[in-house]
This record gives sequence, structure tokens and C-alpha cells, in this order.
Amino acid sequence: MAPLSFNTLASPGESEFWGRGAGGEGDFHHRVCGQGGDHWSESRGHRSTLPSLRSTLPHTGGLLLHLRRHTMTVRTTVTIILLISTSALVHAEPPHAATAGRSSLLTATAESADSHPLLPCLELAREGFERIEQEIRDYTCVLEKREWIDGKLTGPERIFAKVRHERSDDDQMVTPFGVYMKFLEPEGVAGREILFVKQSDQSKMLVRKGGKRFAFLTVSLDPTSRMAMLGNRYPITEFGIKRLVQRMIDLGTKELAYQECKVDIRSSLDVADHQHACTCIEVTHPIKRDPFQYHIARIYLDEVLNVPVRFESYDWPSEGSDQPVLHEEYIYRDLKLNVALSDEEFESDYSTYKFR
Repeated sequence: MAPLSFNTLASPGESEFWGRGAGGEGDFHHRVCGQGGDHWSESRGHRSTLPSLRSTLPHTGGLLLHLRRHTMTVRTTVTIILLISTSALVHAEPPHAATAGRSSLLTATAESADSHPLLPCLELAREGFERIEQEIRDYTCVLEKREWIDGKLTGPERIFAKVRHERSDDDQMVTPFGVYMKFLEPEGVAGREILFVKQSDQSKMLVRKGGKRFAFLTVSLDPTSRMAMLGNRYPITEFGIKRLVQRMIDLGTKELAYQECKVDIRSSLDVADHQHACTCIEVTHPIKRDPFQYHIARIYLDEVLNVPVRFESYDWPSEGSDQPVLHEEYIYRDLKLNVALSDEEFESDYSTYKFR
């Protein structure tokens, strides 16, 4: 599918769309403008009244990014449909094997000049966050991460992780949030283990040093302490795909106050070393301003699992360069959902762990 672009850097009161017409009719440019209560659309030189459009919620399967163009006389409507499947996930069953499930469809329409290009992405993120909360109990993965810290890019680090989401019943915590991590690379930290279970705000993380020297040393640390944060942009309390989605929602909500970004959405992408096709949502701030935390951010959604599997953000190019500077990159490989992790796997004396 050809890329679809939103642009709010057009003239005030205008939104622009670029894409490729259905049936290979070639590229088209669609502009939606509005002043007061009047709206009009322009496509291939046509101009006409554009009525207010409402979102619809049909039920269907799969993840779809679809651009539809309806033409009646000289009236043109551009509708973007973002569909995220909510197929049922069961213990030890691969997602493609689930045949029954719920789906939610987000239809975002260019209705007025005040529409912000991030709104469809925020709605999609909120739908995804709700599905993660309701349907994903735990997962395992191999995380690859790189982070810009103290003026240099660290990593890449490869970490095997087990994650258990917090579960509550009538506002009472039944199962606390838990993370177990074992570092695989680089060699200097290979064998390091970290265990964190959030029983309360005062809960500590257990760390076995790993590496080549004194690998057996085990310490208990506050997750936000200086030692725990060495070499990390975020504390372990922020680990995982659920918190990643929440951070994106929080950041995107703040950015609704500003009309200076471009959003590109591309689907059916082949991502290196990833078994499923992905949809990439790219947000760009062309001009560096204080409110913006990044120049470019990309999030990749697995079109089968329907969860984010990669995130990367870039700072603006340094002086004398035209290349954006990578600030953080997280890739979730070999992601297995709802694997029925046991309570014992979040205890320090679990049989395969080496904490002392």
C-alpha cells in the first residue's frame, strides 16, 4: 500500500493529504479547508461543499490501513480507516490460531480545519492500550535497545525478559506488575539478572551483576536510584510494551496544543528479522522548538499480534550535519503473548535464577 501523509504545515485552515488512487489511477492530492461552519474539499481541481462525516464502527478482522475515495458529482471524501484486531489470545496458543475475537475499527475523517494529524494515532493508541490491559496477561521477549546517554549512544544490548502485567479486582491488586530480565549481550554484562515485583511504591529491584568479574554479586536497589539508572533512560517500572504505549499517549496528548507536525502511515512493511508485516507510524516535527521532545519518532505495529514491536526516536541533526541523531531504539523480538508465567518465576529463588 502506498504511503499516506497528513500535513498541518499547509496554510491556516487547511489540511492536506497525498496518496495513490485506487486501482492504480496514479497519485492524487486532496485538500480539506474550513472556515467557521463551512467546509469545502478540493481534488483534481474540483471544489464543493463537504458535509460533516461521522465515525463508524463495523466489526471485521485483521489490521487494515485503507484509503477510500468516493466521488459523487464533484464531491470528494477522504476517509482513513485504521483497524486493529482484538482476536482472542489464549495460553500458549499462537495469535493466528485464534478464530474468535473482538475487533475495533477507528475511522478518522478530515472533518474540519481544526483536525490535528495526531488524533487518529492517539485513538488507535488508546484502543491498543485498552486491549493490552484487558487481554494480555504476560509475555516473554528478547529486547534489543540502544539509548543516547551522557553524550553517547549505548548498546546495542540484548535482554531476555519476562513481563507480567498488574491485575486487579474491585480496585484491589490481585497480581502485581513483575519483570525478570537476563542480559545476553554485550559480553561485559552478559549473565546480569534483574528482578522487580511492584508490591508497593517502596518495592526494590534485585540485581545480580553478571559480566566477567564478581558476576555473583547481588544487590537490592531503589528502581529510580542513581545506581539503578546508570546506563538507562527509564527505570524498570517503565519497562514493556504497555508502558511504551502509555508514554506515547501522554506525549501525543500534550502535542495536541501545537499544529506543527507531519504524520506518515505505511502498512505491510517487511521489518528486518521480524516474522510479521508491520504498520509504521512516523511523526515528524520539522522545526526544533522547546515543546517538542524529538525530531522524528517511529512506532511499528505488528499486524498479526497488534502490539508495538519497535520504537525509535531521533533528535534534530547536529550543526553541520543533515542526519537526525538516534536517541532511543527498542525492538521486541521473539514476542510471545499470554504464556502463563507462574508466580514462582517472579521469586528470587526460582530454579534457573542465580541471585544470592
